[in-house]
Amino acid sequence: MTRYWLSHGDGRSYGPYTVEELRAYVAEGRVTASSVLCAEGATEWMPATVLLPALATSVPPPMPGQFVPVEGARHVTLLWSILATLLTFCLACFPFGAVALFYAMRANKRYAMGDEEGGRKAERAHWIWIGVSVVFTLLTMWLMSALWDSLQRSLGL
Repeated sequence: MTRYWLSHGDGRSYGPYTVEELRAYVAEGRVTASSVLCAEGATEWMPATVLLPALATSVPPPMPGQFVPVEGARHVTLLWSILATLLTFCLACFPFGAVALFYAMRANKRYAMGDEEGGRKAERAHWIWIGVSVVFTLLTMWLMSALWDSLQRSLGL
């Protein structure tokens, strides 16, 4: 049975390992396409995918907490959320725009994970918070204007 030395390009060699052990390491993510192998007794190092083609088809599952983006997934633009954040924070001192930005980023992540329904819900919440931001900003501006007029009248200006 042929055994192989393993290297990850860090200048160190590990092993030797059997093919079964290497397959288990591929499943664990310890052997990747950038890893190189050398058959025991040989002198030439080769990419793991060339020396053992079966390893090239063994793709480890994503790590917990990682996700693989879905190709062509919807994307929510952050422009309106950023503008709502600036509008509400600078003119009204409310954090509602930041909440809209949070939901826009959540929608993008859900869409990227392939969760269309979760993405739509987060996008809907994003637009609701943009609306809340605009309404509160306009209300605050109107109130400040009314208070300013009242102050001017009371001071006789």
